[in-house]
Amino acid sequence: MTVLDSENVPSDAAEKAATSPASAIPRQSELETIVSAARQGTSTLVVGDAGVGKTQLVNAAVALLDGESRSTAAWFIDEADTNLASFLAIDGSPDSPARLADAILESFGDNPPAVLRIEDAQLLDDVSSRAVVRLMQQRSVTVIVTMRATSARHQPWVAAWKNLSAARVDVRPFDRAETEAFLTAVLRGPVTSDTVWRVWRLTGGNPFHIAQLVNEQATARGFLEIEGVWLWDGQPSPDARLYDIAGDDLSRLAADSRTALELLALVGPLPDHLLRDLTDEAQIRDLDRRGLLSIQKRTTVNGSFEVLTGVMHDLYGQAVRSRISSRRRAELLDLIESHAPNRAHYRPFMSQYASLVLECGRPMAPEIAIAAVRALILEHKPRTAIRVATDAVIEGATIADDLELLLLRADAHRTIDDPDGAARALGEVEQLLALLPAADVAEHARHILTHARALAALEQFHFDRHPRAHEILQRHWDRLADHLDPQSTAVWDRAFTIVNLTHRAYAGEHAAVCAESLDLLLEPTAQHQDLLISLAAPTALGLAELGRVGDALELSRRYIAAAYAHLDSHAWGPAELIAAHSLILLWAGDLEPLIQPHPTIHTDRDPAQVDRVMDHIGRASIAMAQGSWSAAAVEFHAANARFALVDTPGMASFTLYGEALALAASGRSAQAWAVLEKARGSNRRIMNVIGTHLDLSELDTLIWLRDAGAVPLARRLADEFRAAGYGRAEMEALHRYVTRTLAGRSGGPGKQPDLADVTRAVERMEELVQHVDSKRASLLAQHARAVLDGDSDLAVVRERDLNYAGLWLAPAREAADLTRREREIATLACGGMSSKAIAQRLTVSVRTVDSHLSRVFAKTGVHSREELTRVLR
Repeated sequence: MTVLDSENVPSDAAEKAATSPASAIPRQSELETIVSAARQGTSTLVVGDAGVGKTQLVNAAVALLDGESRSTAAWFIDEADTNLASFLAIDGSPDSPARLADAILESFGDNPPAVLRIEDAQLLDDVSSRAVVRLMQQRSVTVIVTMRATSARHQPWVAAWKNLSAARVDVRPFDRAETEAFLTAVLRGPVTSDTVWRVWRLTGGNPFHIAQLVNEQATARGFLEIEGVWLWDGQPSPDARLYDIAGDDLSRLAADSRTALELLALVGPLPDHLLRDLTDEAQIRDLDRRGLLSIQKRTTVNGSFEVLTGVMHDLYGQAVRSRISSRRRAELLDLIESHAPNRAHYRPFMSQYASLVLECGRPMAPEIAIAAVRALILEHKPRTAIRVATDAVIEGATIADDLELLLLRADAHRTIDDPDGAARALGEVEQLLALLPAADVAEHARHILTHARALAALEQFHFDRHPRAHEILQRHWDRLADHLDPQSTAVWDRAFTIVNLTHRAYAGEHAAVCAESLDLLLEPTAQHQDLLISLAAPTALGLAELGRVGDALELSRRYIAAAYAHLDSHAWGPAELIAAHSLILLWAGDLEPLIQPHPTIHTDRDPAQVDRVMDHIGRASIAMAQGSWSAAAVEFHAANARFALVDTPGMASFTLYGEALALAASGRSAQAWAVLEKARGSNRRIMNVIGTHLDLSELDTLIWLRDAGAVPLARRLADEFRAAGYGRAEMEALHRYVTRTLAGRSGGPGKQPDLADVTRAVERMEELVQHVDSKRASLLAQHARAVLDGDSDLAVVRERDLNYAGLWLAPAREAADLTRREREIATLACGGMSSKAIAQRLTVSVRTVDSHLSRVFAKTGVHSREELTRVLR
């Protein structure tokens, strides 16, 4: 398969892709099955949708068989000639499968091929299909057949593989991991996770269409390379061949089937209850038989499952839509409006429906426009949401409708990291609110709160100005409170209190707000559940900072379940809480549940909203906890490449500090310093909620870089954290102060450590253990005590315990001129890991690990891992 034709394409992506692997990722197990079956004289059905790589797979198998001197004949069937007797010009046109099978054998004469290859066998008529199956059963010739998956579900083909006359090989579309590997190979560099996810969703994982999309987008400069990482920021469009395929498919369909395909392309995928309103089962079966549909289960917001039927993938849907004229679109819109009266109750349908209404130039009811814009935002289509909210002609809109649409438009602008656009929309909201008569202010309390939250979010999470956010919330509440009766005052005072506490928690004011926040969270009412879910994540992080790690984990677990119950009001809730819960697990030293995280972050069937950059952050965090510094650096770097393009929530400071630490620990000092400077210069924005984590990451980076400022920084941070009441972070800072101060105690001349202060620090740690309820805190205190007492054997044991709890310390002494990989393997070996475990962790062979270790031993002058541990520690 040719991936890209880069002729006359001045794009870096095209230049790289032009010299990239020309075929899809090898499907080695499927290839071995086909070849092995042919060697044993058994036929094979190679089954899959168009474009998944069936032909390439059979090409590879035939090449191997030809190399073994097995002669091959190949027949390529098309719809113009579906009868083999006619296809082979056999006299008499045999009308039974047995006679046709005999005639086919006779047509070969005295030199029948060892292998008969038949492409697109789903097009054969019934007699020809049964004749081919008869040849398979007779084993007089080995047959390799390719066909669509829908045909393999019907006779006579199903009998062929069920009675073992033929092996069946299913060639499925790529999953997301295979899509990532394919894109990495094509572009010859790492790709951001959101790019992988977007390509995978648009193409359905179809290798042919992935390749065509990359080709088209490379030409259009849709792929950007940021510091060696590829991102896709373009708008997809089908290539010329896909347009032709769609046109050909439409021309072959009967009128009713064509209507069904056009409807699904315009407003699908559809659940069964809407599908039944718009078409009937016969048309769906016809389209399914032709391999034009994608039918899958999806989890709904209430936890049940629904079956969705749509076109084979989004790009194909675009190609079909391009063949639908404006007049025809209007006819289909009439059909939808007359046959789907309950359409407004199904969110995914609404987004497509509203776009169709807009294209047809028709007015839109306010509830339709509002539902559609909300749906488009949740489907990660903010630009389309802005277009609908701005350009739709709304009939009969009230001021409440106008306010709702403007607030949604502001949210869409924030989603694409466009604070100026959001501010303009919110300015229009301000104007409308100012025109409200005093008597109407109370009934718009929800809009006033939403407006206040949006303005506060801009100030705090885009511009890093928390005091301004607090002022905005207070001003809006003061204005609203003047127009409320006592009962309403209590309700909305609670709402503004929750929002204000949320902003203060995200600003890092944990000691000041945690108790009040916890009271609200532990005694919730039915009102403002979405606001409480937003408050839960920063409160859990604050509890952990204050030392109540167990309570923090319990709170986040409880509210993850609550968030899934309120996805309709806060679709991002589960992702926020799972991210907080995962970080708290790391702080607690509880790695087992962290290594197998909740599926929201790593699957695509979860109904919650997730920023796919979390894939990188999750993998990086796990790699760091396991001491796989190089892998962590790669993942953090990919996240930072994405954040260099767009960073709506303000997470770049977290990933920059993470990358700096991973680079320093893997021995890339110059790069670590460069990234650390970027981190220091970044606004923390929403990451102020874990400001201590960022400070400690900077400290650990300096320790790995052996910077002289690390020890005084550790002492200063410990004092600051103590003053703030952050026991967890104080434990960490004191531990670094103690261990780094004493690291050179026996290392020769130099400034002697202040043993009295170090002793006080260890005693303070032992006091804190009574208040910081985590395994990691206890281990930190035990390790610091062993180092202070000079008990080197116990210190090694406790350091290994810390390794298992996710903390990997820099060696006390500079390792002798070790390469990055040698340093990484030496660190893991000192942590007590076997060569096999290290190999699994780093995805290398055991032989490679042992080879690196032997060089480490030679450079350090040791003969065992125990000696190496003493040299480095």
